[in-house]
Amino acid sequence: MNNKTIVLLLSLFLTNFMGPACAMAMPGDSDGDGLVDAEDNCPLEENAAQVDMDRDGKGDICDIDIDGDGFINEHEIIANTDPNNATSKPDLNADDDRDGIVNKDDRCPASAIGRSVDAQGCEVAGVTEMLDDYGDELNLNPPHTEPMIPKWGFGYMQSGWGEGDFGYDNQEGFLDHARALRGIENRYGNHRYPADVMILDMYWTGKEWSWPGNMTWDLNKFPDPKALIDTLHAMDFKLMMNYHEGGFGEAWLAQLQRDLDYGLDIVWLDFWRGNSEYEKQVWELLRKHHGDDKRIMFMARHYARPNHHNQESILGGDFMRTPDEEPLEKSMPIHWTGDVLGDWDGFSETIEAIVYSDDGAPGGWSYLHADTPGHTKGEDPELALRWMQFSDFTTSTRNHGTTARDVWSWGEDIEQLSFDSRMLRYRLLPYIYTYSWHIWEDAIPLTRPLRLAYPGEADDNPYVYMFGEELLVAPVYKPAAAFPKGRMDVYLPKGDGLEWVDYWTHAVYEGGQTIQVEVGLDIQPNMPLFVKRGSIIPMGPEIFHIDPAVHADPITLDIYPKDRGSASFTVYDDDGESLGYQRGEQTFARVTVSSQDEHMKIVVGAHRGDYEGKPESHNYIVKINLVDKVFTSVKLNKQKIQKIMDDNSSIQPGWSYDEEKNIFWVRFSSHADRKNIILLESS
Repeated sequence: MNNKTIVLLLSLFLTNFMGPACAMAMPGDSDGDGLVDAEDNCPLEENAAQVDMDRDGKGDICDIDIDGDGFINEHEIIANTDPNNATSKPDLNADDDRDGIVNKDDRCPASAIGRSVDAQGCEVAGVTEMLDDYGDELNLNPPHTEPMIPKWGFGYMQSGWGEGDFGYDNQEGFLDHARALRGIENRYGNHRYPADVMILDMYWTGKEWSWPGNMTWDLNKFPDPKALIDTLHAMDFKLMMNYHEGGFGEAWLAQLQRDLDYGLDIVWLDFWRGNSEYEKQVWELLRKHHGDDKRIMFMARHYARPNHHNQESILGGDFMRTPDEEPLEKSMPIHWTGDVLGDWDGFSETIEAIVYSDDGAPGGWSYLHADTPGHTKGEDPELALRWMQFSDFTTSTRNHGTTARDVWSWGEDIEQLSFDSRMLRYRLLPYIYTYSWHIWEDAIPLTRPLRLAYPGEADDNPYVYMFGEELLVAPVYKPAAAFPKGRMDVYLPKGDGLEWVDYWTHAVYEGGQTIQVEVGLDIQPNMPLFVKRGSIIPMGPEIFHIDPAVHADPITLDIYPKDRGSASFTVYDDDGESLGYQRGEQTFARVTVSSQDEHMKIVVGAHRGDYEGKPESHNYIVKINLVDKVFTSVKLNKQKIQKIMDDNSSIQPGWSYDEEKNIFWVRFSSHADRKNIILLESS
């Protein structure tokens, strides 16, 4: 095909599909770059240097229609159709470059995704540069902006993108992934693992991206959608489904309603309009479907800077500018950061974007998370583990990507280490859920950069942050080999004379210093995690899914007392699914600890308040760390209790002491509405 033939095809394409007003003049120089169209590899874009305008790395073929189907190569790349196959071509009613103008009306249907365009869909000069900066001011929400999500929404979400042996492209294969996580017979083996949500990506449509295929079940591979959802629900899973925008409108929404009627739990809008137009319409449909008193779990896109390492940026998008969402969108949790690359650069930028940037938590986007470990690549086991550990200490944790993302994908060792991290997250549910209430009530995020938590100490450090007020997290943001001698710097805030306890070793450090921690997987495979001394961490038992009707039993109060002084924590709870928390239907239980000389007093307050399903009683395990002496007298509500010789003993109440680990345990049961006082004394 010579240049004259190319120009003729382009002219016919513009005339037939976009109207005669847009037809190319021949001969001439349509883009004004000094090259006549017949000799210009990109005759519609100024490109005197004849560079690779579409940045696909395949040569100077910007506006060429290789397969002669009437669509230029650059457009087909953006539309994800095959530029070498004339039967694979974009949908005229779709908006492939996401500029708000559908292809048939778009003079530049392949303008770089996300860039500013004029009324004809062509880029506006002077506003396409990528911006590296983001604001350093805190821009927190007013209270009552971000609603609470269902309690099960804090569980692990499993997704994948893979055909054939990966098994996500057919009904039984997809269900076998769920069965594997539950330890039920399946083709992948027993990988029992804490998880709450299975995510069905575009394979349910046969990978159709354009209307109406993008909203039509491929019944050859998914023959019974309702049975699929019912089977997942029987295994205590929720289902999230991925949706693309082609043909968005009343008919599109009607097809979404069909899936909601099947029992779909969570909608994932996998597209971006640059504003909140479509998100609002879907949210309104979800509210109508679920009624006025049910929490909605809904996932939409929110790009957060820095964002140099995003797959869509590489395809030509300007995602260093965040979308122009309306403030209302913050009331529609949750959001994810788009198709970030699964490499160490993508990971380090993800930490900064979610935790530190004002496009993330400091800007009022508390429920923001990322594809883990990245959307593409992600095969590196060390990276996968470190990214999963970080995700477990954000508001949402979700594996997803274009290569294998099952928990067993990186081998047995990484699977076990990720299990340990995720199970710790599940045990921390009472702690995390308490802080989700504070997101709503006080508009304070769960993930808090040091510039928010301890302003003036390490304001420019994006890689250390607080998870609530009691836990300090230091994700390993580079491979161990990239740190000097495999040791990573971690700054511990000074505060008002703070001390910090290594969660894994119980070593105690003074605040106001930078320490070096081992991060080699062979030495310390866990993510560096520190507890502010004087903290009380409420925890639950090991569980494999979250049932809002089943409350933590027993409740473990993990206490890190000061030598002298006091501390407190107020544990929050509610029914986990309704909007009753906005009407005062909830409970609060205040726990206090005071230490002085040879005495320690612990008060476990009553669970004040009420909601439907409130437990009548609770079993408690009080775990007191850093105890270097034996308490010889232990009283519960003024009554002396006995030592438990066997840790598996059913005797209640009782106490025990682990002299090797310096941990003192007290166990008891109580009516939920009763206050309990524990007094410990040493001789």
